[in-house]
Amino acid sequence: MSSPHLLMAASPAQRPRVASPRFDIAGLAPQFIDYEHGLSLQREAADRVRSGADRGTVFLLEHPPVYTAGRRSLPEEYPTDGTPVVAVNRGGKVTWHGPGQLVVYPVIRLADRVGVVDFVRALEGVLIDVAAQFGVSGFRVPGRSGVWAAAQDSSAPSAPPAPPVASDQPDAPHPGAAQNSAHAQNPAHARDGAHGRDGAHAEDPGHTQRPAHAQSPAHPPQSASDSRHLPHAPAKFAQIGLHTADGIVTHGIALNCSNDLTPFDSFVPCGISDAGVTSLSALAGRTISPAEAAPILQARLATTLLEVVA
Repeated sequence: MSSPHLLMAASPAQRPRVASPRFDIAGLAPQFIDYEHGLSLQREAADRVRSGADRGTVFLLEHPPVYTAGRRSLPEEYPTDGTPVVAVNRGGKVTWHGPGQLVVYPVIRLADRVGVVDFVRALEGVLIDVAAQFGVSGFRVPGRSGVWAAAQDSSAPSAPPAPPVASDQPDAPHPGAAQNSAHAQNPAHARDGAHGRDGAHAEDPGHTQRPAHAQSPAHPPQSASDSRHLPHAPAKFAQIGLHTADGIVTHGIALNCSNDLTPFDSFVPCGISDAGVTSLSALAGRTISPAEAAPILQARLATTLLEVVA
């Protein structure tokens, strides 16, 4: 298991006698889910968890192009083209979602023994394992959330043409933040053993909205170094951004599968200016769509949720 520490699973006798979290493939290309509708789905799922009706819902979907901004976003990090940005209550900063990016919202209640940063680390392990299934080596970067890949030689060929995809990054909560506003984009601020819960924010998916031309399937994914022009820096291909209230998680994961990376050039992704952005397709050298990655991620995440859900 890729997670740096194992989370002990509760015994069946300790778990509520309701079904495990269910998975809902809410909409993949060409049936994109509007971002506002995605927020509504999460609110309804959180209400069901809060009432004890079920143990949660995990939504897998693609959004049409949209920029979102977490609570720590700064005006200078916004898109430079004046594109509207949706402000949300997750942790993290500005990010982009769009076609070709697999977004996963695990709306669940964390077990008492599981902190938000624990959950972020577990999600990173899931994403590392999923990438490995496609021959991509992902890793963590100390002090930063999400999953990264080694810099590629700028002379290396780009991946073949693929449908547009988006990328977004998340922050993990840190114990030093005020209650109802704990962040941990930088695990240096949030130790792996931290157990911040209510109102904690963990950097979430959602990067900038891209220009119309970037939505065309004719646009190929770029290499790991193309997007941010940083050939020697590691490149991020999976972001995690969470919000918790009453121990219930909303927001989640954004995995860059086959999206165009151009949108990331118009803003500062997750407030990180010294690293790159890439996708599974660019790293694997072939098109990997959200539809192809979704069942692999679902299977791996289902196992992890058994260890962390109340």
